[in-house]
Amino acid sequence: MSKTLKTDLQNLCSGPVHTDPEHLDAFSVDYGAITRRVPKAVARPATADEVARLVVYANRHDLPVSPRAGGFSFAGQSLNEGGLVLDLRSLDRIGPLDSEAGTIEAQGAAQWKDVVEMTVPQGWLPPALTSYVCTSVGGTLSAAGLGMSTFRYGTQIDHCESLEVVTPTGELVSCSEHENRDLFDHVLGGFGQFGIITKSRQRLRRCGRRVRTYFLLYDDLGAHLEDHVRLVEGDAAQFIDAMVRPCYHGLRVQGDQRLPFHSYLYPLNVTLEADDSEAFDDQAFLGDLSFSKWIYAEDLDLRDFIILGHADTHISPRIAEVFVDVLVPWDRLEDFLPKVEQHIFPRIVHVEHTILWPMTRDSLERPMFRVPDTPLFMGIGLYSRVPQSAAEDTVAASRAFVDLALSMGSTYYLTGSMRFDSERFARQFGDAWSSVCEAKRRYDPKGLLNPGLFAWPDH
Repeated sequence: MSKTLKTDLQNLCSGPVHTDPEHLDAFSVDYGAITRRVPKAVARPATADEVARLVVYANRHDLPVSPRAGGFSFAGQSLNEGGLVLDLRSLDRIGPLDSEAGTIEAQGAAQWKDVVEMTVPQGWLPPALTSYVCTSVGGTLSAAGLGMSTFRYGTQIDHCESLEVVTPTGELVSCSEHENRDLFDHVLGGFGQFGIITKSRQRLRRCGRRVRTYFLLYDDLGAHLEDHVRLVEGDAAQFIDAMVRPCYHGLRVQGDQRLPFHSYLYPLNVTLEADDSEAFDDQAFLGDLSFSKWIYAEDLDLRDFIILGHADTHISPRIAEVFVDVLVPWDRLEDFLPKVEQHIFPRIVHVEHTILWPMTRDSLERPMFRVPDTPLFMGIGLYSRVPQSAAEDTVAASRAFVDLALSMGSTYYLTGSMRFDSERFARQFGDAWSSVCEAKRRYDPKGLLNPGLFAWPDH
């Protein structure tokens, strides 16, 4: 069967097809290095038409299909067991940039950092970049794409003008707000459940050439959150990157043990953008903020700020990446964060980052990205990089973090390491869940595209 399968796939695909254990092993784990699923074959199509032909074949033979570009997923989004993985890395072309319309085209496996390298010298920037600009265009559009500028510009899917999509049955379809709108709405933020993105057209914004980042430190959570509101409601800042950091104080006696204990600090990095560094006025900008200490300020070219500060290609089979993000209503933050500090952080061997990203509901337009029903909320990412021996305990603690957030009216950013059961999905999507399930049945009646991510009631 393996030899026949390889021959069949190679007749449909000009790129290499692999069925040997060595190549399959390389496509059996993703960025999280926790989930392992071994496919039956890996094929590397060179064009969208080849992607469509391969999907038609997989559908005919009931083979699960998972598209994969960089493999930057955490819980098996780009993996499947006993099926076909499409290695999309050949679909990485970028352009043209239409300066009159303020848009750029990019194939699904193109990396955002390469988009930035093309657009910034011409004075344009994708408005809502994620922090991981080494990720693929299609990958983040299937997730939503959150980052330091979401509070100002929304997510990456909010700036998608049109898509070229291979449906789960192998049709190559163009879609937008004006053409095949239902497919467009479900693919954006649909985690590869409704189609494979082979090309997109993204809106750009005009950008300055220089940025100044202020590194500020807070020792009071309330002041930290109040300044977030000031920055969101103002118009000076283009990027916000905030954190929660433990300050280790030593060991204390608890029962018959001595355990580490911490207090917490709240860094806030705020970045302004301008055509020239002379435009930045430190006193005018910082005068209304209530930080405990101004640590540092850094001036960079906009390109260097984005590329040097936020690219990450770390993948190691010995290290587990446990990433979860929740979207917490603003009025619950002063209750939620202390509980996380007290009950969640002590259970994790090493929290690499705890990132805070403010967001406003009125900047978000796409229906598949589920957010709290409040005007202002905070995205909180608990990012742990731990030895494989600590992965199971870290996943359990991260699940407790998500459960605590959900109990306070939050939603979960589905790209993370925690998978939902059908009951949780129903709560996440609310009244829209039945229509989302109906769309899955309509577009993917056999349930073959990206299996194992969503707990569909009929698959």
